[in-house]
Amino acid sequence: MFNRFRKKSELEERNKSLIEKNSELVKTIEELRLENSEIKQHYFDLLTVNNELLAKLNKSHNFVDTEDSLAAEEVNQSEKYWDTLTSRIVALDENEELKKINKITSKYYPVPIEEDDNNVVIRYFRFDESLKRLVRNTKPWKERLTINGERYYLLIELRDGERVWDITLKRYFQAAMPPTYKLKAVTDKGEDFDLNQDIADGDTQSISVAIELEEGEGLKFEIYPEPEDYVASRIFWFY
Repeated sequence: MFNRFRKKSELEERNKSLIEKNSELVKTIEELRLENSEIKQHYFDLLTVNNELLAKLNKSHNFVDTEDSLAAEEVNQSEKYWDTLTSRIVALDENEELKKINKITSKYYPVPIEEDDNNVVIRYFRFDESLKRLVRNTKPWKERLTINGERYYLLIELRDGERVWDITLKRYFQAAMPPTYKLKAVTDKGEDFDLNQDIADGDTQSISVAIELEEGEGLKFEIYPEPEDYVASRIFWFY
C-alpha cells in the first residue's frame, strides 16, 4: 500500500515538474517569437535606410555641365547603379569611357571604320595618356542587356594572347543562367564558322566563345532569347 502511495506521489511530482518545464518552454517560445518579430522589424528598417542611401548616392553622382546643351544634361543626369562586375558605380552607358579612349587613340592609330549605331570599334591597342604611347587594350567593352526581365551583360575582352577575344554573355545576379540560352558569333556577312557558339546548360552564370581575329575582321553576335533593345545587325570591328 505504501509503495502505491509512494509511486503515486512520485508520478504527481514528475507530472508537476513536466508542467513547469512545459510552461517555461511556452514562455521561451513567446520570447523567441517576440525577438524574431523585432529582428524582422530591424531588417525592414535597415532595408529602408539602405534604399534611401542608394537613392542619395545616385543623386550625388548626377552632375550637370551648365555649358552643355539640354541633350547633354539629360545624358549627364542618366540613371546610375552599383555594378557588381566592376564593384563601382557606373552610368547605364558603361562604354562612354571607352569611346573617349577610342577617340584619343584614333589620333595616333586611325582605323577606316567610324563608330556609330551600326558599327562598333573594338581596339587591340589604346593610347595611354600617362605613358604617352599605345598599349594593349585591357579594358573590356561591356553592354547592359535585358533578357526576360533580367539583367545581363555582353562583354568583349582581350585575352592574354595574340588577338584572341573572349565574348561573354553573363548573368548579372549570382545565379545560373537558364538552360538553352545561346550566344552565337557570325562574320560581318552573317556566315558561320567553327566553335562560334556556346549554349547554357543550367550550371553556369555565363556562356562565352573565344575567337582569334585578324586586324579589320568584323563579327555580329546573336543572342537567344533575344534581349530587349538589342541591335543584332550591329557589326563589331576588331582593330
